[in-house]
Amino acid sequence: MMFHSFPHLILMANKKIVPLFRDKLLSLMSSFKNVGPFTEDDIIFLSEYEHVMSSVANALDRIQGEKHAYLGCLVPIITLTHSKLVELSTDGSIIHCRPLVEALISGLDKRLMRVREDKEYQLATAFHPRFKLAWLNSFPEESDYRQYTPRVREQMLIAIVEALGESTDESNEGMVEEEEEDDDPFIRELFRSSDRRMTSERSVRSKAESILLEWLDSKTVWEYSWETFLKKPVLMSLFVKYNTAIPSSAAVERFFSIGKNILRPQRCALSDSNFNTLMFLTGNKHLKLPED
Repeated sequence: MMFHSFPHLILMANKKIVPLFRDKLLSLMSSFKNVGPFTEDDIIFLSEYEHVMSSVANALDRIQGEKHAYLGCLVPIITLTHSKLVELSTDGSIIHCRPLVEALISGLDKRLMRVREDKEYQLATAFHPRFKLAWLNSFPEESDYRQYTPRVREQMLIAIVEALGESTDESNEGMVEEEEEDDDPFIRELFRSSDRRMTSERSVRSKAESILLEWLDSKTVWEYSWETFLKKPVLMSLFVKYNTAIPSSAAVERFFSIGKNILRPQRCALSDSNFNTLMFLTGNKHLKLPED
């Protein structure tokens, strides 16, 4: 049974089986040898467990789904799951499962929360039509998550400027500007290229700012149509650039094969650091050092 299915089974038990068939269930459990019936604490524990793990199970369902399997979905799902767990950690009704909540928060902080700092993940989310920056703006002003908003916004602008700059450079080739008369041809030649470059950069940045504002003001939807991206090729290309997954699982399968060969029963005491080092060296052993 998959891990994320178990909380769903607990939910079904709490909502349907226990309330409707409680007496029969307790009687059935009493009939088994060495198995006592549920106590009130057991039932409370199951209720708390379902309450705590439901957000984790729902997050896993979405991450492992096929309909919206884009990199931009990862950061919002992880962040919102972490936020819900933090709220549960201060919930006075959670008694038996408080250590579970603390362990889940600690695990997320250690393993996954660092992706929030990654520029690639941030831009993947920002150029996803369902999230953009709305998932950050949904937090209160005093929240730590709000600190990412201006930084991600600036990164988006830079990405759009770079994408527009590439197409602008191509379209500007061969264009001849009308030359102004100057008494000194040498000075005119010296500043001509600089003025042209500055004018082009201002034009591109102005256009990028307009596209960014229009993108952030548009509605967030679970759609990936041409209209969703405001019929602008630059937004579509940036979405594809940051959200497209690896088309083949062959690299991942090789990665697991390398790990299996390294972490053998005889080497099961390897630390995380040593294991990571051995994985890196083994995976890149085909590379050659430059010869002197």
